[in-house]
Amino acid sequence: MGKKAGPKAVPVAASSPDQDAWLESLTAEDRQLAKAVGCKNAVELEMEKKKKADREKKANEARDKQLKENEWKAYHAKEAEKKQRENQREEKKYQQELIVALAMAKNEGVVEAYDWGDGVWWAELPGKVWKEVQGNFYCTLCEKHLNDSSLDMHLKSEAHKKKLWYLDPANATSAASSSAGPPRPAAAPAAAPAAAPAAAPLQPQEAWQEKTSDGYLKCIPCGKVIDDSHLGTADHQKRLQRWLESQQTARQGPKAPSLCYLAMVPWDAGGELCEKCLLCEKWCQDTTSHIGTPDAPGGSKDHQKNLRNWSWHKDRVLQERLKHHPAPAVSKAPAAKAGGYAAAPTPAPWAAPPPAAPVPRPPPTRPAVEVDV
Repeated sequence: MGKKAGPKAVPVAASSPDQDAWLESLTAEDRQLAKAVGCKNAVELEMEKKKKADREKKANEARDKQLKENEWKAYHAKEAEKKQRENQREEKKYQQELIVALAMAKNEGVVEAYDWGDGVWWAELPGKVWKEVQGNFYCTLCEKHLNDSSLDMHLKSEAHKKKLWYLDPANATSAASSSAGPPRPAAAPAAAPAAAPAAAPLQPQEAWQEKTSDGYLKCIPCGKVIDDSHLGTADHQKRLQRWLESQQTARQGPKAPSLCYLAMVPWDAGGELCEKCLLCEKWCQDTTSHIGTPDAPGGSKDHQKNLRNWSWHKDRVLQERLKHHPAPAVSKAPAAKAGGYAAAPTPAPWAAPPPAAPVPRPPPTRPAVEVDV
């Protein structure tokens, strides 16, 4: 058997002297690219350089997009932590208020209800009578069904206080214990208290309240009728806070940050407003990276560098800030008088000097009378 033939060698085209001279005339970067892809002339080299530029552009766009997504995730993670801390503080405050309300409720005719596992709450009334209720508390004075959210508001309501006063005018805060129930007077007292004034019709007291056609007060943020249980819910407090903030923003616009290179900018079209450093063109993820002034630079390394070169960025930053926080209107200057001088401004009433005190006059002297002697 003959020897097995090996793989055939691929012939390599030898470079011509002209091509070698052309390669030597290129820069080191272009020569490296031409040799890497096998460019033979300037036309092929320009095409490869264009392809390389397109690839770099796409890579930069993908990197910028990923950076923006990372900043967005970090911002929302920070906001979520902030809201979690606020919720924890509210929950702690709510638990403390509930403890105080429970101690007060025991002396004001409120009994606790129990759920025996079937989802129905039962409260023990005076006389060993059990009553089915709609919450874990029941006020025997007002016959109100209560829960943890509405208990404190009910104890502070005027209707409940009137019932307590009727039972014991000398001490409106005392009542029978929850086990024995509140005492009921057998007859009207000898000296009846003065009749309470007739209740005035409900009128809206706050901007977030409105009167319905039935005469009730309605909560605008929640769209519900206002009562003791509604005002005590955490959902009402959150909705009311967001409503008040939106009304203030609608009236005054977004509040401009104190530093002139910061602005409240929409994250995307129609999105929420976030703080952005116009000097560095980056979103503010914390309270220390974008601070300081040109005279006293602070913050991150890049931010300090931009502050030192403030004169280069000043016009661009201020013009960009005016797009998000327009400057207030300025009244026109007074017309100049003849001679090139402007008329002196009239001082405001509170800026004018106080009037001089009147100079006391001497009392008039009585004219002398001549007397004949």
